[in-house]
This record gives sequence, C-alpha cells and structure tokens, in this order.
Amino acid sequence: MIYEEIIKSIDEGEADRVVEPSKHALMQGYPPIQVLQKGLMAGMDKVADKFREQRVMVPEVLMSTRAIHAGLLVLAPYLKSKRINNRKGVIVIGTVAGDLHDIGKNLVKMMVMSTGVKIIDLGINVSTRKFINAVQKEKPDILMMASLLTTTMPAMKVVIEELSEGD
Repeated sequence: MIYEEIIKSIDEGEADRVVEPSKHALMQGYPPIQVLQKGLMAGMDKVADKFREQRVMVPEVLMSTRAIHAGLLVLAPYLKSKRINNRKGVIVIGTVAGDLHDIGKNLVKMMVMSTGVKIIDLGINVSTRKFINAVQKEKPDILMMASLLTTTMPAMKVVIEELSEGD
C-alpha cells in the first residue's frame, strides 16, 4: 500500500506527495533499499513505460524525476547510515560533459551506496580531464559515466580512449 502511494505520486509528478509516504515507510521500519526499489524505482519504471508507449511526454517525465529526487532526499541519510564498515570497493561516478541530467546517476548512486561501496560522485557536466584525474587519484574499481542525451554519449568514448592511452 505504501509503495503504491509513492508510485502514484511519482507517476503523477507530485514531488510534495512523495515525501510523506517515503518518511512513513521508513518510520514503519521498511528497509530503505526496499523503499528505493519498490517505491521510487518502481514509480520511475512506470513513467518510463508510459514514455516508451508515448502516453507521456518529456515535461511529465521531468516532473516525475523531480518527485523521485524529493524521495531520494528523504532516503539518502538512511541509505548512508546503513553502509558497511568494510568497504567493498570504490566507484567514481559522474554525468559526462554537456549533460546536466542526474536522476539516473543519483538512483544508481543510492543503490550502490547501500551496499557499502564507496562512491565518489563527480556531479554533472564532468569534463574528460576531471574523470581522468579522479581515476588516477582514486584508483576506483569501477568508473561509471552517465548520459541521458545521445549528443553527449560520445564523451564517454573519449574518456575511455584517453584512459586507455594512459595504460
């Protein structure tokens, strides 16, 4: 029932209505990772399906991402507090240069953080040089690059090529 409220609020793009059921779920003892997966991500899946079927357009999707972001803000402290002391690895994550979207990156980040993996988030619109510097400094087990726009996806290839040249 609580997950359905969260899903419906995301589907309708109602950021204000996502916060209370998310808080309520946590107060009732629902595991934060389940609230993330069965509530927020399930809501985004529903919106993504509707977008794929052309039943909603980009403005509605953006409203839904704002709703998810509101829910993520509620969950973040709980997911962080559940980290495992023995780190399982290090991941550097960021959205490539030219792309200002971060909802997918943030969802992945929250899920991974809950497993005890250390996340170094470089943010959005990250230059090739910043990715390379972070990889050289942090020596991560995994580099994750995000891109929503097809026009910015080639930036991923540039980062990979430059990192390969350095080997």
